Amino acid sequence: MTQSPNQSTWNVPQQNAQDTGCNYTSWAKTGASVLGGLGIGALLMYLFDPEEGQQRRGYLTEAASDLASRAGSTLGSAWESASDTASDLGDRASSALSSRRTRGLFSGLFSRARDTASDWADSASDWLPDRRTLSRARKYLPARDEGFDTSSLLLTAAGAFALGAMMMFTFDPQSGRRRRALARDKAYSAARQTGEYVEKKARHYSNVAKGVYHEAAGAVSEATGSESGRPAQTTGLNTNM
Repeated sequence: MTQSPNQSTWNVPQQNAQDTGCNYTSWAKTGASVLGGLGIGALLMYLFDPEEGQQRRGYLTEAASDLASRAGSTLGSAWESASDTASDLGDRASSALSSRRTRGLFSGLFSRARDTASDWADSASDWLPDRRTLSRARKYLPARDEGFDTSSLLLTAAGAFALGAMMMFTFDPQSGRRRRALARDKAYSAARQTGEYVEKKARHYSNVAKGVYHEAAGAVSEATGSESGRPAQTTGLNTNM
């Protein structure tokens, strides 16, 4: 069954809208997992720092306890004031509602509110789109991204968590500078030791190669002299000249 030109033209923007929606959804999920992992990792490393973590947790505990006590006293006084005010308003409302004029006034207001709500409901039903319009708009919604599963999100969040913890450990506001200097010194020391080790090994294998070369050259010279019937002569300076 062939598609008409109008139908194929209609499907092109629909497919583009779905692809764009899937890309946006995937990037949004990835960004949220990365930012969440970085924040959680940095916060946990800040609180459980091996050097300053205990002091920071104690300070936060004291601050939270002080804040809770202040909030409790404030809420207690506010509750007492609110209960007194509510009791006073209840008494006034009870005395006001007991009169016939007030009951008639509330009855009229209730009838007007009911009529107004009915008019608004009728107007809203006229403005709401019909079923055909909703089915056409649903085609432009992004399709479900099945390739981006929960395991990918968890792996991304775990990597961001580790990165956030490492960054907080390295750039800690109190001990970060000393840690960076210590890490730099260790890196320089490891690089120097590695260079010295490589140089020693290179020198050793160079000497071994030279020895093997001289042994091979001597063996070749002896073999050549024996084949020609003459003893192998050693090179040296001629003192008779």
